Amino acid sequence: MESEKNEKNEATVGAAAETDSGSVQSTPIPDGDGGIKRDLESRHINMIAIAGMIGTGLFLSSGSTIVTAGPAGALLAYIVMGLVTAGVSYTTGEITSFMPSTGGFIRHATKFVEPALGAATGWNFWYTMSISVPAEISAAATLIQFWNTSVNPGVWITVFLVFIITVNFCGVRLYGETEVVFASLKIMTIIGLIIGGLVIDLGGGPHGERIGFRYWQNPGAFNSYLVPGPAGNFLAFWKVLLSAAFSYGNIQVVAISGSETREPRKIIPAATRKTFFRVFFFYVLSILVVGMIV
Repeated sequence: MESEKNEKNEATVGAAAETDSGSVQSTPIPDGDGGIKRDLESRHINMIAIAGMIGTGLFLSSGSTIVTAGPAGALLAYIVMGLVTAGVSYTTGEITSFMPSTGGFIRHATKFVEPALGAATGWNFWYTMSISVPAEISAAATLIQFWNTSVNPGVWITVFLVFIITVNFCGVRLYGETEVVFASLKIMTIIGLIIGGLVIDLGGGPHGERIGFRYWQNPGAFNSYLVPGPAGNFLAFWKVLLSAAFSYGNIQVVAISGSETREPRKIIPAATRKTFFRVFFFYVLSILVVGMIV
């Protein structure tokens, strides 16, 4: 009886309240844990996807990635991992548009594969979030410490933690608007980074000297790790793949938000396709520009 009740709840959640035009109305959806509302629109989903994929992996870890693998090795790692992430992005987008349920891919794994896989996926996702959220907050405090060393990092960590908890206690509409604001700031920061890097590379720096691809020739486009030669170059590339994967992380947030999206069958697939290419372009171009000037 309990399994039948769970299946009924999942079916209720996955069923979209559609109109004749195919749109989904903003109505509460009983999911066995209360009720959720479809208040997220297309701009919210697009920005949630962008904000989820652009983070500390680009702003703080790109330097160590280039140092480890070299500019070309780091660029290649981000391209390869971007292609892998594309497959994940497309599949999660399609299955979420087909069954936009609470829990996202966790419910999908339970329904289409095996309940044990769904349980393992859920615990893995919890573990990922329990690590990534503190890591993101600590990274933000570290970034602020670069300019302001007079305030203890614990103060900034507390401020960010209180803000995050407050936003999550509010409605999903406010959460979506918050993601729009911060995703816009991330996009403007990356565009500024790319433009500033190109200006410096083309001779707009303090010394007025054009750099070009000088550092790709000396000390070289690839660095070695553990052993010299081509084998060391491959090991360095292999080592930074994990950093590149962390940078592209949180694409699954779009799948989780599908149950709170007004038109999931239209918005989710479009968001996963368009957003990924935008982020992929930002990442590849940013790593290329940074690798040219450092």
